[in-house]
Amino acid sequence: MLTLELRLRLRLPLTWARVRAGEVAVWRARRIAQRVLGEAADVVAYIDAEVAPRAHSIGLTGLDRLLEAAMLTLHVEQYEIEQMEALETRHVTADREADRFGITEYVIRADQVDLAAFDTMIGRLAAALKRDGSFESLDVRRSIAVGIIADPTRRGRRRCSTTPARRCRRRGRCSPTSTSPRPTSSAWTP
Repeated sequence: MLTLELRLRLRLPLTWARVRAGEVAVWRARRIAQRVLGEAADVVAYIDAEVAPRAHSIGLTGLDRLLEAAMLTLHVEQYEIEQMEALETRHVTADREADRFGITEYVIRADQVDLAAFDTMIGRLAAALKRDGSFESLDVRRSIAVGIIADPTRRGRRRCSTTPARRCRRRGRCSPTSTSPRPTSSAWTP
């Protein structure tokens, strides 16, 4: 905390003056100081000049936009290099080793807009599963939704993996054999 306050006082003097005048909450000023840690002095000066008048209300998104504008204005070549390096970190990684229940992990690092659209689709499918009578938790329904996206033709043939057999049979959604205690490696039945 003390380090952030020192950085705030030394590197963001206009914002610090508003804190001292009682116009900006200390926690907001600390957040601004933390966001510009490691940035060049000219970038920090640019941020201070732009942020100080609205430091009392600026959010993280606004700070990020200002930081991007500062980099594009003052260090365009460095910004482009950093952007290309960030793009090179995109990946999709599937853990091929499943646990004894056939559960595994899948990690995606991609463009924020693409992942937001993907997350929205997963959420819509999870909501549809609930409307269709799924008893699973939201997280489980979201994981099932990923499987539906992967193979939409098999949506209605999912086996019951987490729904108790008596509730499942009562609602007529799964056969008694599909709820065996030893699940198959696939979350879908043919």
